[in-house]
This record gives sequence, structure tokens and C-alpha cells, in this order.
Amino acid sequence: MNNLTHNTLRGSEMGREFARTGAKVSGDCDGCDGTSHLTQLSKANTTIKNNGHVQNGAAPVRIPAAKGKEEDPIDHAILTEFPASDFVCFQETFDRQSSKRLVEELHKCYSYIIYDVGVHSLHSNFYTYNSGLAIASKYPIMHAEFDYFQDSKMQCRLSSKGVLITKILLGQNSTGQDVVGYLTNTHLQAYPGKDKTHLKQLDCLVQWLEEFRSKKDSFGEVVAFDVVCGDFNFDNMSPGHHYCWEHPLFDKYVDICRVKPGLDKEWVLGTDRRHIPMWDPRIGTPEKFKSALEDPALRQYYVFDADIEVSSLDYAGVMPERDEHGDIILKPTVGGKRRLDYILFRRGSIQNVTRLNFVTQLVLLTDHIPVSMTLRTIKAAK
Repeated sequence: MNNLTHNTLRGSEMGREFARTGAKVSGDCDGCDGTSHLTQLSKANTTIKNNGHVQNGAAPVRIPAAKGKEEDPIDHAILTEFPASDFVCFQETFDRQSSKRLVEELHKCYSYIIYDVGVHSLHSNFYTYNSGLAIASKYPIMHAEFDYFQDSKMQCRLSSKGVLITKILLGQNSTGQDVVGYLTNTHLQAYPGKDKTHLKQLDCLVQWLEEFRSKKDSFGEVVAFDVVCGDFNFDNMSPGHHYCWEHPLFDKYVDICRVKPGLDKEWVLGTDRRHIPMWDPRIGTPEKFKSALEDPALRQYYVFDADIEVSSLDYAGVMPERDEHGDIILKPTVGGKRRLDYILFRRGSIQNVTRLNFVTQLVLLTDHIPVSMTLRTIKAAK
């Protein structure tokens, strides 16, 4: 369902990568120091089933502010390895065989995994693919619910895309109160064209989030975080997506990559990789891809620009414009900045975002650039 093949091999390799970096923090967090790492990984193309129970390889490159501009208080960098993530969200985990391989590896570090989530019916997915959503956690998942989007179009009608919402037990605080977190994973319509399907799906997302909280919030609990991850299939700067920028979701949940609706911060990278140069050997390692993303022209060559007028399959093969000398015409504001993958946190909640990373570790395993966020929350006992 995406641009990559060899699903089973990629499932095993991806699981090993996460197990290797994630194992540097024990599954029960050895006392829970109050810091949570979340990874948003789009286009995994593997499947995961319900199951019970870093340090970076190369120096991180901080994305500097432009000359004369104030540094952002949120630490941000391009990393060649994931931090030791406590939670990982996947999309497009459709293939069951590769899922088995992925789960085998993930279970070396993640005790709680939800996968193979969906509603199978003629109306939801023509009895074909599941939602592709999956969540891996080092902490017990107390509750989980899934709802599917009833207005998916075209190829998305073959999968029951929707929203997976979980409530997670993080431990207890010093007064014996349960400390919990809410983690949501979603995947919206791809290539909607001129249809405003995204608005309907965002409406459903907000409604289901509120309904889940109203049912699962318990008196006396302390909510450490409420986070929404996903492949939203729209960015914050392309004119073709303008109708999504001010949706009420962004009144309730914060996107730290934004300056305002219609404009991202200068240091933000796009996450939607161009299809044609996907296998270019010049970016065949995490270190090489990181170097390319640091260069404005190369980033624009390998990542789509945030200037899409109509999100359709017609743009899938588009490459950057060049001048008469063959040089890429730079677009400083939108070049290489089509960011489809989000990690949002609820306004007014007690977590504090300390870092957001763009990670190149899976350059040969996925066709998006994964995003990682670090939250500092209240301290819970083991």
C-alpha cells in the first residue's frame, strides 16, 4: 500500500531497530523519571496484534534559527537514531506476515502492543485491509477503542482507516494516585483531491477523543499527558490544505511545529519523501540522509515542497523545478517542508515538551521521515 516492497524483511529489520534503541530504557522505566519519549512512524507497512505484557549513534544536528531570529525554546534536531522511545505509533501496518516478524522483535523491548485494528465489513473496507494503525508501549494499556472513518474515498475505501485511542497506566505518584496517559493514533484520507474529506475526518477525531475521555477519565487519577499522533495527509502550508489549518482540533491540541495556521517554524522539516529519488544511493545510510536534509537544495530534492494546490496522485512523481543552469530553484519558506506527520499534545495538560526530532534511522525502511517527541511529565513511582 505504499512505495516500498520486501515487507517481511522490512518488518523484521524495523523491529530490530526499535528494539535496539528502545532497550536502553527498561520496559518498566525503573522508577519512571517523569520523561516520556514518543515516536510517530508513518508508512511502516507491517501489522501488529494485541499482546500483553538513546543515545544517538551520531551527534544530533540542531537546526539553527535564521540569522537575526530568536532560537525556539523547544530543542529540535535531526537524529540518525531514535531516542529510547517509551511509545511508538505506526500507520500502514497492513501486511500480516511482516507484522509477525515486527512483533517478535518489538517484544524484546515493548511488552504491550495493539495491532490488526479495524472493522471488517462491506461498508468499512470491502472485507480487505485493516486500519493499519498500531501502538507499541512499555507501559500497560488499560483501555483501547477504535472507530473507522465512514467517508473514506478511492483507495482508502479498501482499508478501515480511523482513530485508535488508548489509556495507559504509567504508575502511581507519591500519594498513591494512578498516573495515566492518553495516546491516540490516526491516519487520514490520502490524495483527497478537491474533496474536503479531511474536515469530516477531523470532526470525527475531535468527537471520538472527547467521548473517550468522558468515558475513561476516573476520579482521583492524574493525567500525565494526552497526545495525538498520526499521518494527517495534509500540511500546514500548502494552499490546497488551507481549509484544515484552523480546524478546532488545533484549538484543543498544540502543534509545536507551527508559527500560526499556514506557516511552520523555520527549523521544521517536511516528512513526505519524494518517490523518484527514494532509492538514491547518495542517501543510502542514516548519516547520508541526515546530511542531505541539512542542505536546503538537497532537502528540496528528496522531500516534497509544501506548495501543493491539489493533493492528488498527479503530484506523486513531481520533482523540484530547476533554472536554466540545472540548479534547483530554492523555495526558502516551503521547499522540502511538506509535513504530513504530527505529534500533538492537549492544551492545558501538565506535560512539558522538551524536544522534537526528525529521525533518519529508517531511511531504507519507510517512505516518510519519522518524528520523535520528548515530554517531561510528573514523576510517578515504579
